[in-house]
Amino acid sequence: MSKNKCSFRKKFVLVLVIDFFVAALVSLSILTLGTSVLDSRRADGTGKARIDNKETELQEYIQEHKLSTDDMDQVDQWVRKQYGVYLSIYRDKTNIYDSENYPAVSGEDLSNVYYSGNYYKLKFKDADTDLYLLWDYDLQYYIALIIGSVVLGVVVFLIIALIYINRLIRRIRRLESDVRVLAGGDLNYVIEHKGRDELTSLASELNQ
Repeated sequence: MSKNKCSFRKKFVLVLVIDFFVAALVSLSILTLGTSVLDSRRADGTGKARIDNKETELQEYIQEHKLSTDDMDQVDQWVRKQYGVYLSIYRDKTNIYDSENYPAVSGEDLSNVYYSGNYYKLKFKDADTDLYLLWDYDLQYYIALIIGSVVLGVVVFLIIALIYINRLIRRIRRLESDVRVLAGGDLNYVIEHKGRDELTSLASELNQ
């Protein structure tokens, strides 16, 4: 009987382990597929057009508010309202604004800077400047994809666990029903339970 007592515990742990790996596989598959779709969108050329439009928005904002190169605070306000936009502005090859390091602008020379964004000319009221713009326009989708894949993995884990628990509850209820038959006086009634766990052992002992 002690051997059977361990079998149920081992079975439960095994189900949880398999459940975890199935849920993780589903979550990883969704994440991989979604990432592939988002990456293909970046590679189809539409990303460059969207970034160009964002540069146009900034240029229109500067012209509408008649900003000069001394008005970087207002430029910074515009940047903070955008999602995933990073930019640097250079006047005469000297950095006057960097969205990741403002207001502590380094004043670094443009010739020593490697910038991974797109290059534009940006016109202020008092000067023309060089703009390097990077817009991670799909960032919110990547974040949503990660959250969604994790949530889906948790849901799959819970569904499998609930299916197993529900199956176990059905076996217990069936055993309870069988015991009631015996208690009613039908001692020739045979309790049938498959498996090698404690419930099966209990059914066997009741039959004896």
